[in-house]
Order: sequence, then structure tokens, then C-alpha cells
Amino acid sequence: MESAAVKSEGLIIPLIDFSLFLDGTPEQRKETAQAILHGFQTAGFVYLKGLPITSEYRKYLFETSAKYFKLPIETKMSHCWTTPEANRGYSAPGREKTTSLIDPEDVKKLRDAVPDLKESLEIGREGEPGHPNIWPVEEGELVGFKKTMVDFHDKCKYLHMEVMRAIAVGLGIEEHWFDDFTDVGDNTLRLLHYPEVKKDVFTINPGQVRAGAHSDYGSITLLFQDARGGLQVQSPTGVFVDATPIEDTCVVNAGDLLARWSNDNIKSTIHRVVEPPSVDGSVYPARYSIAYFCNPNFKSHIEAIPSTYEAEKDRKYPGINSGEYLGGEDTFGEKSEFAQHLAALIAAALPKVDVQAVTYPKYETRGDLYRCVSRFQDWLLERVIDIEVANGTPSPTVDPSVRTILIGHSMGGIVAAETVISLTTDKPIPHGEDGATGTGRRRTPSPEALNSMMFPYIQGVLAFDTPFLGIAPGVVAHGAENHYNSAAAAWTQLSGLSTAFWGSGSKDQSPTSNKQPVGLLTAAETDQTKNDKPNAPKGSGWGNWGKIAMVAGAAGAVAAGSAAAYMNREQISTGWSWVSSHLAFVGCLTRGEELKNRVGAMVRLNRELDIGFANLYTRLGKASAPKHVSMVGTVLGKDRTFCNLPSKLAAGVWKEAINDRATDETGAHMTMFQAKENPGYTRLSEDAKDLIVAWSKNDWYETSTRDDLE
Repeated sequence: MESAAVKSEGLIIPLIDFSLFLDGTPEQRKETAQAILHGFQTAGFVYLKGLPITSEYRKYLFETSAKYFKLPIETKMSHCWTTPEANRGYSAPGREKTTSLIDPEDVKKLRDAVPDLKESLEIGREGEPGHPNIWPVEEGELVGFKKTMVDFHDKCKYLHMEVMRAIAVGLGIEEHWFDDFTDVGDNTLRLLHYPEVKKDVFTINPGQVRAGAHSDYGSITLLFQDARGGLQVQSPTGVFVDATPIEDTCVVNAGDLLARWSNDNIKSTIHRVVEPPSVDGSVYPARYSIAYFCNPNFKSHIEAIPSTYEAEKDRKYPGINSGEYLGGEDTFGEKSEFAQHLAALIAAALPKVDVQAVTYPKYETRGDLYRCVSRFQDWLLERVIDIEVANGTPSPTVDPSVRTILIGHSMGGIVAAETVISLTTDKPIPHGEDGATGTGRRRTPSPEALNSMMFPYIQGVLAFDTPFLGIAPGVVAHGAENHYNSAAAAWTQLSGLSTAFWGSGSKDQSPTSNKQPVGLLTAAETDQTKNDKPNAPKGSGWGNWGKIAMVAGAAGAVAAGSAAAYMNREQISTGWSWVSSHLAFVGCLTRGEELKNRVGAMVRLNRELDIGFANLYTRLGKASAPKHVSMVGTVLGKDRTFCNLPSKLAAGVWKEAINDRATDETGAHMTMFQAKENPGYTRLSEDAKDLIVAWSKNDWYETSTRDDLE
């Protein structure tokens, strides 16, 4: 029933006959389910054979996919995404990684020169309100294309549900436990084409890959490979191992959300796509694959699966809405009142430019910080290219018509800062020690010259309540005080975390010193804090992003980006609950030197490249009476802020945003964009507008004109 499809470097990926689960005896079904679960627990990957997909049908699918990609580039470009939130439509070769793919002729030329080019067509659930699929005109060889792909989407949805049923059986829970989470089919079918590439490109550029190292973010992914192969999976030793194609099989891997859902009982493993070796001739032939990215229904509430924990304290993650985990666009995107209000203020103050609001897609903000930065940078590049194409800019990488101001809320400000640092230093986004995982730490910035010709061009980073120097100790101290009899009892809960909250100083350093940055570390949530949470309404999830692009025709443009990491309010009601719930994304706050280096890099960019850098941070006002909380004899002070504030460290512009209605730091942090909950909303909007206008009124702006706008 089971053999090893891959066995190398401690990585064993099983080959499993799935027909024994679909049509076997009860004993066979149970054994097959346990084998699938074991593969996900150890490797994060399995090969499945015996699928209800014939060889002939599979061949027809790949032929149909190839016929689509043979269409003229101009035709395919007419199928491009109309909105990134929908995740539907065509993505042109090189749009993710190259900076000069504007003209169709450029696309053709670069196909022979750049090895990581790929093009794709995304197809979602047919009939989803507000997000229609984008289909080609059915003529010639493409007659029946839509029916074929809708049919295959449905077949993959069926496989998704059956694999999840196998996982349920393997976990020892009711077989149909996942059905209510998967019946809608909020999944994406992605047709992929890697164009042929000259062989000598890989000699000139050793180490190049077709698709960089990453993990998938949903529940599972179904991957159908052609005979060319190229998939590699990271082994426990850190080495990437070939996952060679096996005829009539499907490679299935677990994603980040399933790992979280399973309380880390299941692994989400790093993988990548390379060019297979030993190819005869001077050209690497084209490669095709078809991936089906599976997610729980976007409206499903996800919390630890039964049987993956024994007691409540063993749950590693708080519950979360599936759509929130994948991000949402309502909090601070096109539909956000604040984003629209800010865009209107900027448009009035900068009459030479035209303002557009563009939202960073909800499905791209999850997981490790640097992977999030990489995804955001790729997306930003694509969106700016779209604007440059619309502007008809002759040389966008040399004389761009678009300039960008990235605006981030909470951890979004750190993502924005890392993005501009990466663009101006021409350094790759940091990865793990093995160079592949994307979970490493940024090194100390080098003193070498900065890249003033960055593309996209970033004019400034405006942060809203971003903990660039860590979270203020009072966030935990005041929140804990509400749930324990005394501040001393609160400190008992925190005493082991002193170096994390005040930096990595010596034992005799005073924890009140403002010279050390504040970090973040988690501990298991106690039953007491869990029971004391108020029943606050839920907000949108982490990682809601947006971008305000101000386009000024051929003469110039400003792109102002906005990003919000807007937390689940049920989990953020108390300081300690919040701290103990989000280490997976905000673990970088524990690294004091990294925090200071990041701020130092932004200050340098401001000084040498005139890139704006500011943080509008929340401070409690009249609703919170001044009080001094003593922790081990230390007074935290009367100013209650969410962010740790700079003392003598040069850190750009930091301006307080007072909320006279909020009663705790996390409440002020969450509600800063809600006019009803934040009396300082108008002042906040004006301060943000003033900073953006000041950064934008330069020679570039003065030479801009709207005369050519229609």
C-alpha cells in the first residue's frame, strides 16, 4: 500500500494508493488514512496514486493549459487581474521578479535571458459574488476551455474534501468533521507555465531557481507535475531534495494554516522549483504544472482540531476566522473609511496628482515576517508596473512616474520598513541560516552606498502605532493588573521575561531604562486570563493592507501604501492575552539589536535619500486616569502607550495620537482608525496628511502635471 517516493537526507515522502481510502475495506481505509497523516506529520508531503483522474484526462488538461499559454501575449494581458483581492486572472512572465517587463516585446526578449520567468492563470470558485473568473474567448483550440477548467476545479474540490476526511480518520476524529469547513470550495486553481530558457543562463547565473523557497499558506495543495519536474522539498538537514515526478500521481503538501489548525501536529514544509539537470541541447524546454490551493471556507472559524491537544493550556494558537488568517481588505483598504478619508485629504493637498486606492490582497499576509516582506515586495512591484503601463512611462526603472509612500499599522510598519531597506540596499530579503527558510534575522546594515535608483521608488514610510522598538511594558503590566490582585502578582507571571521586555542587558540593569528596546515573548494563557476576557466584537485579522496610489499621468505620480495588522479583538482584550497569542508573526520583537538596526537603517535612508520616516503612536488620554504601576519596585510612568518610545536613539519623527476614549493600550491600538471610538481621529488624519504632503512636495512633484489626464 505504501512505499517511498522520495528518500534522501532524512526526508521520506511516502507514495500512497489513495484508491484504498476511497474504495477500500474499513481496515484499508484506516491504514491509508494513518499513512497520509504520518506523511504530513513527518515530511509535510505525500504522493497519491490511484486517483479518480485518468491518464487521458490528465493529458488533456495539460494540453489545454499549454494551448492557453500559446496565445499572443497581448491577448493574455487582456485577462490580467482586475483586482488583486479576487486572485483571478492572468499574471505575465516576470511580473513577480523583474523590474522592466512593460512592453510585450520586452517579455519575449527576456524569456531567453531570465531563468525565473513564469506565467500563470488563476481560476477561483465559479459564481463567487463580486469576484468573477476571467475567461479567454473560446475560439479555435480554446473551445470548451471554461467547461474543462470548471470541471477540473470541481474534481479537485472533491479530492480536497476526501484528503481532509483521511486526515480526520488518521487523527481519530469523526470522518466528516472537516466537511463543514470545505464544502464551499474557496480554493484556487493555478495553471503554470515556465517558458523555455537557454541552457547557458544557468551557467552564467548559478543557483538560479524557477520559484523561490516558500511554504504554502492554506490547508493543503494538490500539485500535478509534468514529466519535466523541478520540485524540491527541504529535508530535515536543510538540503533541498528532488521530488521527482511519478506518472499518474499527485503531490499533496500541507500548508501553514493546516499546521496551525493541527496545533503543529502537521508540518508545513519549505519547497521550491528549480531547473532539472541533465538536459540535452542548448535550451531547457518549457515546463507546465497545475496547482490547486485548498483553504477552509473563508467564513469558517479555525481553532485547534480535537485530538491535537489534551488540555486548554496545550492549545498553541487562538481561534481565528479563516478569511482573517488569510487577511482582509476592509479594515484599512479600499473599503476603509480612514483610507478613503486620508486619500481625499492628500488629493486636495496635492492637486498635481490623481489619487487611486489599491488594496494589498488578503491572501498574501501570513506567517514569517520576511516571507511576508518578500510577498509584499513582489506584489508592490507588479502593481507599480501596472500603473506605469497605464501612464505610458517610457523608462519606468530610470525615470519612474510612480513614487510610493508605504503606510503600515502595527507590524505592517515593520514590513514596510523592511521593504524599503531591501529595495535601497539591493540585498536579498534575509533567510534562515541555511539560506532557504526565510525565518532568519537581518544583519547589521553595511556602510556601502545606497541605491537611489530603486524600483519601485519609495518616498516615505509612515507607520501607525508600529512597535519599532518593541511593545511598551505597560501593555502587559496594566492589562495584568486588571486580572491579578496586585502588580507584584503580575510580575510573577512576567519575571522570566525581563530580558525580552527590556533588551538583552546585564542582570544589574534597571528594567526602567528607556535605552534598551522592548521585545516580546509569549507564555501559555492562564485559565484566569481566558475567563476574564470581555465579549468584544471581532475585528478583521492580521495583515490587512492597502495602498493609495496617486497617479499624475506621464509626468509623475505618488503611490502611498497603507497596511494594517488589525487584530482579533477577542484575543487582544487584555495586554497579556495579546502578547501570548501572536509570537508566530511578531517574534522579531524579541531581538533588540535587530530592532535598533532597522530604525537606524531608516534614519540613514531619511538622511541620505530623503525618504520620509515617521510613527504616529497611540497614547491614552482622559478616559484612563494616570496611574503608576510598580513592577519589582519600578514605576512605569503615567504616559500609557502601546509602543516603546525612543529616548536618545535617533528614530525619525514620532508623534503621539491621543485617544481620550480608550481605557487600555491595546484598545487604543485597535481603534485608532474608528472615528466613533477615537476622538482624535480627525487630528490623526490631518497629521498623516501633513507628513505625506511634506515628503511629496519636492522637485518631482513640482514638475508633475495633470494636463494629460482624461
